[in-house]
Amino acid sequence: MEKLTDEQFEAHRTMMLRKRSRGPENLQYLTDQYWNEITNQLYVFDRVDAEVKDFKSLQKIDLLTFFKVRYTKHGVMFEIRDEFYKN
Repeated sequence: MEKLTDEQFEAHRTMMLRKRSRGPENLQYLTDQYWNEITNQLYVFDRVDAEVKDFKSLQKIDLLTFFKVRYTKHGVMFEIRDEFYKN
C-alpha cells in the first residue's frame, strides 16, 4: 500500500468516484439499496451521495492511516496482495 504512487492512488480514486457517481444501474438496484437501508434500520437514503463527497476529499495519507490502524496486529502490517487491485 505504501508503494502506491500518488498517480496510482489518484487513478483508483477517480475510478471509484466515477463508479459511485453513475447512479443506479436500474430501478431494481435502487429499490434494493433502499430496502437494504430499511431492513438494516439505518435509513441513510443518501448514502451514495455521502460516499462520493467523502471520496472527493480522501487523500492517500488517510488511506494509509486507516490500513495501519485497522489491519495492523502487534505492529506487523498484514500483506495486501496486488490481485485485489487489478481491474
